[in-house]
Amino acid sequence: MTQSHLEINGFLANLERYEGRQRAAIKRGIYAFAWDTLEKASLLCPASPTIEFIPGVSGRMIKNPGFTGHSGRLRDSYDVGELVDTGGTMSLTIGFNTEYAVFVHEILDAYHPTGRSKFLETAMRNNAPRLMEFIEAALQEEFGN
Repeated sequence: MTQSHLEINGFLANLERYEGRQRAAIKRGIYAFAWDTLEKASLLCPASPTIEFIPGVSGRMIKNPGFTGHSGRLRDSYDVGELVDTGGTMSLTIGFNTEYAVFVHEILDAYHPTGRSKFLETAMRNNAPRLMEFIEAALQEEFGN
């Protein structure tokens, strides 16, 4: 019988080091996905808040919740939060940071000459199938082919 000796402590230390690099690469991939999704959402985001009253789908005039007098403020307000890694799951909050963002996003019958309501939700739904592409690219960058 042939015996082989393996230094298990050294092996485990290397394994932990690679696991740390792997988790860091996955986080970078998630951040890249988040920024890409927000850029896509900003292209769908209404950008005409200089119109104070707008016709709703019903035909009645409603106050534009995004009225600020400055076009593009909402579109330019997107941001990515801190990634939370509990060891078992990772989560990240993304969004648009104006006091009226939720209204523009959620009021479905508001008229938008450019963009649309549900701009973030639509971009996330359309981009979600690509999440693994971003993670795989980050892992390849970290570890090579």
